[in-house]
Amino acid sequence: MGLSLEDEPFLESALDDKSRQVRTEAVRLLAAMPGSRFAQRMTERLYEWVEVVAEGDAVQVLLKDQPLRHSEDQTRDGLGEGWVQTEDERRLAKMQPSYWFEDLIAATPLPAWERFGLSPARLLRATAANRWEAASCHRGWRSATLRQRDAAWAEAFCAVNAATDMLELLPDEAAERWCLGVVAEHSSQYSIHSAPIILSRLGRPWPDPACEALLAAIPKYLPNATRNDVARFFGMDNLAGRWMPPSFAAAVAAKADEIRADHPLWAEDLDDLAAMLRDRALMLAELDVV
Repeated sequence: MGLSLEDEPFLESALDDKSRQVRTEAVRLLAAMPGSRFAQRMTERLYEWVEVVAEGDAVQVLLKDQPLRHSEDQTRDGLGEGWVQTEDERRLAKMQPSYWFEDLIAATPLPAWERFGLSPARLLRATAANRWEAASCHRGWRSATLRQRDAAWAEAFCAVNAATDMLELLPDEAAERWCLGVVAEHSSQYSIHSAPIILSRLGRPWPDPACEALLAAIPKYLPNATRNDVARFFGMDNLAGRWMPPSFAAAVAAKADEIRADHPLWAEDLDDLAAMLRDRALMLAELDVV
């Protein structure tokens, strides 16, 4: 983004612009600057309006009794009736104070939550007083994570549900550790549909432990397999053919022989993958000679 605190005065002035679109963009950019005065104001509001109650493993994130008392300062910072456009929104806002809860959380620096003494992973498992507040919490935290590019929160989100935008925020080491865990544990997140997202975040070439985990996990997916599932299992566009080390050709061929009697279609696709890896090994050997 290229923003710094030197840009803060200009963005602060944009909060007073007549255009709602300009004000919205100013709020978005200021929310990505944890050291700004805007971020400090949002942090103060978080501590004033929100409480986190932890009892054993149960965690609740709650709005206090009188949150979001309307003021010009709140409206200027993107909270309040000044941001309501339609009659439906106005009616909803009056019935449900948490209407602005998401905006508050999205604009607050994520380190502010450390005051409550809970990790991002525990907070993401928290409940709320009602479905409005619960949904607002998670949407707000997601927006804040993407705006502030926070790796710790991104890793916590990935543990809940993988998404490309969150995986991209992880350092390579954390991404590989997370991918390996998902594959090796046969997590419900890893399926023929999520495989391309997960495998695309591995280092290239894929690390040996990840390749070993993939081959070991194949039998767990066989009962409900269809003709194209091997290709999807290893990622669309044949990611395995491109990024699995050629040294795994023999292991892939052995896995094909192991399952051939009961699952010939999977075995054929593994044969194709093994052949591709052998071809890559030959190409690399020829390049070394040159």
